[in-house]
Amino acid sequence: MKSKNTLKIVIYIEIIYNLFIKLLINDYNLSSFFNYLTDFFNIVLLIGTLLLFKKKSINRIKVKSLLFPILLLFISLFSFALDYTSFILPIWAIRNIYRFFVFFYCSINILEKEDLKKIFNILEKVYIINFILCMYEYYIKGIKYDNLGGIFGNNTLGGNGPLNVFLVIMIIYAIVCFFKKEKSIVYTLFIIITAIVIGSYAELKIIYIELIVILITYFIITTKSFKNLLLIIISVIVLSFGLNIYSSIYSENKDILSFEFVETYSKNSTYGSQTIINRFSGIPIIRKQIFLENKKYNIIGLGLGNAETTQFDDFQSNFYRKYGNLTKYQWFFHIFLFIECGYIGIVLYLMFFISIALYIIKNKQINEKYSMITMFLIPICIIMFFYNNTLRVETMGYMIFCILASPYIIKKGEKNEG
Repeated sequence: MKSKNTLKIVIYIEIIYNLFIKLLINDYNLSSFFNYLTDFFNIVLLIGTLLLFKKKSINRIKVKSLLFPILLLFISLFSFALDYTSFILPIWAIRNIYRFFVFFYCSINILEKEDLKKIFNILEKVYIINFILCMYEYYIKGIKYDNLGGIFGNNTLGGNGPLNVFLVIMIIYAIVCFFKKEKSIVYTLFIIITAIVIGSYAELKIIYIELIVILITYFIITTKSFKNLLLIIISVIVLSFGLNIYSSIYSENKDILSFEFVETYSKNSTYGSQTIINRFSGIPIIRKQIFLENKKYNIIGLGLGNAETTQFDDFQSNFYRKYGNLTKYQWFFHIFLFIECGYIGIVLYLMFFISIALYIIKNKQINEKYSMITMFLIPICIIMFFYNNTLRVETMGYMIFCILASPYIIKKGEKNEG
């Protein structure tokens, strides 16, 4: 039990560490080496979990949801072998994607329901720190747009991808706690309002769509009552309030939820002025102009690693050197995965999330607090898969996959109690 408790501490450290390390690296000139310290934590966690299995200190939990990323690994390595370039590249690619699945599986086997409670208690405190820091950045330092990152890095272009996910997770947590009668409507509205304010200041257009998705999910899976209806109505009012703030700051995008804006945005093939693709046009352009409709590439991609990139020259693929700066495909996870693993890779990766949702439904956990949080998070993960590269980055990746492990942790506890 002492070894298991040590591994729990490693999980806590890994989550908290990644919430703050980007701020220290980007704003206080800490060495970028510290980005990779979580790899060491992950290795310790994996070895420790395997040793507990060997000693039979814990029972191995079977997780059928992992079948999909495992199949993805085999198919992508087969594809890589057909277009072999370097043995280093697939290793680095496996590190980038599968470190979160390792963390997911170790979390299931190591954590208990009480640990989930402790983790969210920590996140509540971090949320307040982040809110204060974001207000300081905006009002005192005058930081706007993508540069507003809060605890994830001040004045860091693209830093608000993890910030967005953190805000959404806290909105989900507050709403679920309200439904479970653990938090007041005042607390819930405080989280929603402050999250929307931060999102508006940081030009997080996606947060309005995410809140709508969360409210729709809430309406579908919760019982219909006056209290729940009231929360939805007030949240819609808050959403409108946030859009007014956003429009006053970024007037050029004031109609971001209108059909006309979405249509124009989707038809524009570029993402700003820095790339020939965007989220919507990326796969068709890659498929037609770069893959030249090659069936093998379209179906199973170039192979895991053959489009890889990193700050180290040895870990940059020839494909990235040729097309990386032109397309910026590394900004969007679904495009990156399509290039390396094709359409099959995209389907298998998304099936992982869908299988967790089906697991929750099958085990009748839809009203269990942490499983409900997971159920709300799943559509957000799917949105993030297409929206940016958050699911490839450690900043919030470990936190996301820890929450996704919740239904299995709950089920494990039920079996132990039985």
